[in-house]
Amino acid sequence: MVTTIPAISDEIKIDQIRSLLDDEHSKIQHKLVSFHVEWLRSCYSEFKDYDKFLIIIYLVNETMSFYNRNLINLNYDNYYSKNYLEIEKINILKLSKDLNIPKESTRRKIIELEKKGVIKKFKKKIIIDRTAFEFVKPKNSIKSLSKILHQVIKILAEKNVVKLNLSSEKIEENIKKNFTFCWHHFYQYQIPFIINMKTKFKEIDVLHIWAIIYLNKIYNIVKDKKNLEREKFNSALYKKNSKGINAMSISDMTGIPRPTAIRKLKFLIKKKYVFCDDDKLYHLSETHHSDLTNQQTKNLYSFANLATTLINKNIFN
Repeated sequence: MVTTIPAISDEIKIDQIRSLLDDEHSKIQHKLVSFHVEWLRSCYSEFKDYDKFLIIIYLVNETMSFYNRNLINLNYDNYYSKNYLEIEKINILKLSKDLNIPKESTRRKIIELEKKGVIKKFKKKIIIDRTAFEFVKPKNSIKSLSKILHQVIKILAEKNVVKLNLSSEKIEENIKKNFTFCWHHFYQYQIPFIINMKTKFKEIDVLHIWAIIYLNKIYNIVKDKKNLEREKFNSALYKKNSKGINAMSISDMTGIPRPTAIRKLKFLIKKKYVFCDDDKLYHLSETHHSDLTNQQTKNLYSFANLATTLINKNIFN
């Protein structure tokens, strides 16, 4: 029950978050990319198949969409208290189109998920079994996202844009309290982000490997500089003044077997996304700089929308 009338002037505007993501770019970007790399690893680790994981969270998000449409808010513990999750009838064509997976591949993966016991038919219902709940419980993702949002709020507080400075623990608590609302918005950001980036790199494992090389470069930048705004940060990405990363480290960080990682690295070299130096260390290539910067702008604006929604939920909670 609301005991005080919320002040409209306390609302965070998306333009304020966008401006922060540009001006304080290196403070946020390395945390955001680390989050995505960690998330992709969790995708791969369960089935050794990114697409199956995407199919599951897409179906989960459909139920969250139902809750949000009907103004139903479940907290984290309540949401995961049942032994199953009822989902709507699976539309293979829509699933294929929305996730950018060929129709026959989508059908095959659904069948494989049914054989594994993840998706089941129970009377007239289609359910995701509790065995699937364990790997889609986003405990670590909530914690990591809360740390990013804390950093955003901290910078906003330093700029006197907001009066409060919530701890990451408090943000995590609020997300779990309003779980189906918050995580529906997260999936509305995350699923299109992965699909859009997959379109660029053709396969999610290729994206994952490129992201590790990108992250390695970011670590080298933030190690040397306190803060860089976005334009200077992007220029620094392609300066040949830092150590690259080897195939074994890439394999370890992604969980992808080394032979597969090397094959995907050859694809990235062929497409001029990365290059390999004489020490067999991999670096970002400048060839696609303009195209990837444009995609980065879209991704950051999408994240700004998510951050604005979740931060305001914390302010007015």
